[in-house]
Amino acid sequence: MAIPFKLVIKLATPFVMSRPRTTLDSLLSAAVFRECGLMGADTIPHIPLEQESGIFKGSCAFVAGNYSHTTVQRVMNLRGINDLSEEHFAPQSKGKAKRYLAIDVKRGPYKANMSNYAGIDARTVIFYGVGDADRVVELIRNHLPGIGRRANAGAGEIVDVNWKRMTEDYSWITPSGLPARPLPLAVWNKISAFRPVPVADLTVNVPYWNGDLVSAAYPLELSA
Repeated sequence: MAIPFKLVIKLATPFVMSRPRTTLDSLLSAAVFRECGLMGADTIPHIPLEQESGIFKGSCAFVAGNYSHTTVQRVMNLRGINDLSEEHFAPQSKGKAKRYLAIDVKRGPYKANMSNYAGIDARTVIFYGVGDADRVVELIRNHLPGIGRRANAGAGEIVDVNWKRMTEDYSWITPSGLPARPLPLAVWNKISAFRPVPVADLTVNVPYWNGDLVSAAYPLELSA
């Protein structure tokens, strides 16, 4: 049965997200991929959220409680200077085949293997949605190690997930009346008189990495 709900995710490590932040439907699309191997638009029928105007009833991620900004590091396999020697990197060489691309070693032997990401250190992240809340929890609990970028490397590690039934639907509009997720301006202007709101050219449908850009209102605030 489709009901309005608040999804509460407890984290053990800081998470990394771009703006606009991950939506609940994109998170569930990733979980569907892990469950049955479907990708992109093929996951849409399996996402347990209602849709309206072709857009899922699922908010962006919001932080509940205290949080701080931090740095999340990604460390790849470290190699010594001999492995990074410029002699091994000649992409335009003729004659003998070269397997490697060019690499910059001017900053030192390990610089190319370390990356820093702006992260958020929070213990509770929430989403709002309308749909089958039990199925949402099942997908996340059983198929996602974490939220945000670099989840496979330990960022945004999920330690618990549960849901609470709501009397109001906050999947598109937050309790404060602001956008809860990216929405086409035509849709936002129809459902809200709140002005002005942040606007950018964004994708608003799964798959977000391969959709058409539309002029959309989106949330800036991090706290719910």
